[in-house]
Amino acid sequence: MPYKKKGTDNWYITWTEGGRQRSRSSRTTDHAEARRLENKLRGTAHTRAPAVIAGSPTVDTILGEYLKAVPSERAAWAIKSLLAHWAGRPIDEITPEVYYQYIADRGVSQGTIAREMGTLRAALRHCRIKLGWEIPNVTEGRMPQEPRHRIRWLTRDEAQRLLDAVSNRVPYLRDFIELGLHTGLRKGELLGLTWDRVDIEGRAILFEPQHHKNSTYAAVPINDTAAAVFAQRKALADAHPNKPTHVLFRAVGGKPIGNIKKGFAAAAQRAGLTDLTPHDLRHTCASWLVQAGVELAVVKDILRHADFKTTLRYAHLAPKNLRDGVGKLDQVRQYGSTSGRFVEPSADWAGVAGTAVTAVVGGEFGAKKDQQSPLGPFRLFVSD
Repeated sequence: MPYKKKGTDNWYITWTEGGRQRSRSSRTTDHAEARRLENKLRGTAHTRAPAVIAGSPTVDTILGEYLKAVPSERAAWAIKSLLAHWAGRPIDEITPEVYYQYIADRGVSQGTIAREMGTLRAALRHCRIKLGWEIPNVTEGRMPQEPRHRIRWLTRDEAQRLLDAVSNRVPYLRDFIELGLHTGLRKGELLGLTWDRVDIEGRAILFEPQHHKNSTYAAVPINDTAAAVFAQRKALADAHPNKPTHVLFRAVGGKPIGNIKKGFAAAAQRAGLTDLTPHDLRHTCASWLVQAGVELAVVKDILRHADFKTTLRYAHLAPKNLRDGVGKLDQVRQYGSTSGRFVEPSADWAGVAGTAVTAVVGGEFGAKKDQQSPLGPFRLFVSD
């Protein structure tokens, strides 16, 4: 997807060639034209002759090519575990027996296994499709079942306990938690957030395709609580102009913060909260929205879910909304609960003018008076 660099008008394009991610200016300000050029380059790169490989490539080579093309912290962790078992082994030695033995010996959760095997599958597909390598795919038809999605969210009281438990040695962590609760941004999105994408006055956080997993343009709204946190961090950044300030979260020396896992875990432990991760702040944001009566379609847009099924995981948190929904049926007037009369198609319909239509029987309102339906002839019931 074409993207723009700060301070430039032309769109930049990316494509993979020879196992390497490449990019350059499209030399055009027209997004559609840049997209056509990008697709052309990608198509050309994919139709070039497959790379010549001497013998069967090793697992190291395959995973390394994938990580160069698709850099990802999560993929890097999965690759580290895979190489701990299979480093230096040719891919054709990873038979189904070896594959299943890895899963049996790993001794980790079902979710971790699914992520590691998913990374292996993605790497094999990348080398087969993008690079044209003729290699076996041991994961085909053998992917472990994904675990049921875990949803851990905080009550308002638990969230306050977590904020109060943040150590003074990590002052930025409190702001991270506040923003996670009130924007629903993922951990990596918050830590990588730069000031040029935060519009405090316009109350929005801007996302381009390269900034999040959805690869789309999006804007996340900012509420009063988040705006106050952003304003506080901006004042802090402006007070130290000699230090790098392009990112929101940076250490004392100005270096961007890469992870908050240890500080977050320590705060959760002090607050007496178990089984809590930074991603649960996003779950909490979604849960609070649903409990406040926000429509699921709106929650989907705020959290930028690609699939509505993901948003539906929070539907059970709004029982009051569901009760209110069926309660609407109590407000529907039954045609038998009031005095009036039926008006048959043969009657003089002019006499109905100015009366209250209580029910439509045997057809849809607006149908022609002689229209037949599976329920019988069309009739009106009008109040006296």
